[in-house]
Amino acid sequence: GGDTLNYTFATTFDASILGTHTIDCWIAYAHDTVSFNDSIVGYTFESKLQQNVDVGVVGFHAPNSGCDLSNAELVNIDVKFFGCDSLPANDSIVVAYRVDGGTPVHDTLILSASLYSDSIVNFTFSVPADLSLPGIHSLDAWTEFDIDNMNTNDYFNNYKVKNPFSVGNDTVGFEELNINNLMMISTTAYSHAFVSSVAHNTGTKGFQMTGGNAMNYIDMIEFPNGTNTWSINEFLSAKVTFCVDASTWSTANMRFDLKQTYGKTAYEMILGAGDYSMASNFRVLVNGTQIGGTYNPPPANNDTYTTHYVNLDAYAGTNFSVTFETRNLSKDTIIYIMDNGYLDNVCFTPLPQSINETNLEVFRNASVFPNPTTGKFVLQLDGYYRENISVDVLDVLGRKTDAMFWSIENGINKKELDFSSYLPGVYFLKLQSKQGIQTLRIVKN
Repeated sequence: GGDTLNYTFATTFDASILGTHTIDCWIAYAHDTVSFNDSIVGYTFESKLQQNVDVGVVGFHAPNSGCDLSNAELVNIDVKFFGCDSLPANDSIVVAYRVDGGTPVHDTLILSASLYSDSIVNFTFSVPADLSLPGIHSLDAWTEFDIDNMNTNDYFNNYKVKNPFSVGNDTVGFEELNINNLMMISTTAYSHAFVSSVAHNTGTKGFQMTGGNAMNYIDMIEFPNGTNTWSINEFLSAKVTFCVDASTWSTANMRFDLKQTYGKTAYEMILGAGDYSMASNFRVLVNGTQIGGTYNPPPANNDTYTTHYVNLDAYAGTNFSVTFETRNLSKDTIIYIMDNGYLDNVCFTPLPQSINETNLEVFRNASVFPNPTTGKFVLQLDGYYRENISVDVLDVLGRKTDAMFWSIENGINKKELDFSSYLPGVYFLKLQSKQGIQTLRIVKN
């Protein structure tokens, strides 16, 4: 190993300027043939003003985004001491916060012990915040320490808290103009969750949930075995949460369309033949507790959209949260489709969910466009026969709002409809012939 020598340069360094300084140091020994360890580069240190007055807010711990936030949400902050020595116990620091630029709320932090350089003390205000109004709130917090004359770091501004609008008696198709107000998205540094055109079953948009670039965390991955799916790989968790107002319901039901993929080709190329469908995982949680099992794509990786029905009667008469979570190992690459959950048409209602149970492809290429619509749109389908069919317009609760008959021919048929007088929302076109029933979803903005 050899000896270590300590050496002090004869020429001093001027560190009198306040701030962070960087020093590079190296040797130049003529007989040294191994040069990769000759240098220390980027050694940094900070020159501080000799003071014991500088404090500031450096973060929030509460409130946090959630369903049904109240008018009495606790506000909890961290206050840091930036001085060189310490502040004594029992010193008082005035702190303040405000919500959405409103009237400041002041309080006093009394130090229970000495606060040393770079130390942080946690504080909860005695007056809570009113976050009961749905939407995104912005909080600022700061210190007003009477002897602190270094005020550039006093503030922690623009801390965001979301109180989503509640969903009830409605279908979320991810086409809505206010979709970001209806859900909370939670991801990690490696997972992703977002409204996506790739994820749609009907309309033009759905919700996609996936992992990240697996090469960035390959040493962290544990491959699930079917029993440990939700106890490992938390760093790949992606969630979307809806707040449901079922306070007036005596029954509660949910349905959603789900399609899953996994990187079958890529995994078999790297790991050999096998079933790797557990690389793509999906579950449902109500009030943070999993209901039902884990959804995985079929081993053949030929999953199509499936409508799932979930009874939520146990939560009828309450406000509750529904969370969809994935822990998918990898996002798509340039070449391969990898591990995805595609979610669409999430419906919450007190009525039984059966409107799409007979939704077979009775008509070829049946579609509506534009979708969403502001009024007029076109219903198009390819008929198998010349025949008369019925077209019923249903609202999201399955109630008939209009009905008509349509004579179609073998081949392409088009019919213009006008929803200009309809309230904004989700509607269904129920098409019925002698061969069966097919339903199409249309969004009116």
